[in-house]
Amino acid sequence: MYKSDIANKTISNFLEYHKKLPISNWEIDRWDSEWISYFMYHDNKPYFQDYHNFSIDKKFLEDLPNIQEEEMIHRKISPEFYETHLWVKGTDLINKNILEIGCGTGLIGKQLGLIVNNYLGLDYSPLALRIAKLISPDKCHYHHLSEADKMISYLETIDTMIGRNFFIHQNFETTNWLLKFAHFFLKKDGIVSADFYEPNPELQQGSLHPAKSPFTDQPSCGFIYKENELFELAQECGYKIENITFRAEIQRQFVRFVKI
Repeated sequence: MYKSDIANKTISNFLEYHKKLPISNWEIDRWDSEWISYFMYHDNKPYFQDYHNFSIDKKFLEDLPNIQEEEMIHRKISPEFYETHLWVKGTDLINKNILEIGCGTGLIGKQLGLIVNNYLGLDYSPLALRIAKLISPDKCHYHHLSEADKMISYLETIDTMIGRNFFIHQNFETTNWLLKFAHFFLKKDGIVSADFYEPNPELQQGSLHPAKSPFTDQPSCGFIYKENELFELAQECGYKIENITFRAEIQRQFVRFVKI
């Protein structure tokens, strides 16, 4: 389990800040609806497969200490599942406590739960979280973003927050909230690996908006960030940016934030 010696002031500040998070019945309903719609048109087997019924790639485990971000994103933890889509080093995972906000049904969580120290998944969708809890190992802990009291024991325990097709759907306002929220969970020098959308004009585009646009009713739309907006986020939220990497072939701008 996670263990943290947390000052009462930190807990008080966290609970006060939690009140600012954009949690509403509208958010819950739109993400439950998004998952139901997704299940109607996609192969559901990977999302419902219990961790007892898949294997970990032995070669992945052997290579893990030396895997860099450029390779990790295309590696598979288990041959039964998709590539990780994670922009982290192997050393960001080994014996580390991991946080994922927007964990969904635990597709990556149930895999990471077999190789990391502990994994914490948070999400808006009660439907997705219920699935995740049923199919994940004991090292995985899942909570709804509204459950502030259940999160206190995780404060200042996290080494790495992963972003996996998550920040691409967040506008500037919600990314600001989320980075400040994650700051409470991270240890000093803990990292946030964030995946922002960066369009490649040679590829087909979906529904896209500037970063500082308001949300729409379409959860899967994307938001585009300028570099100065990324540094603005870091300064406002208590981070430094270690590096920014653009990958045109997958239309991503990966940002490594470090807690200061």
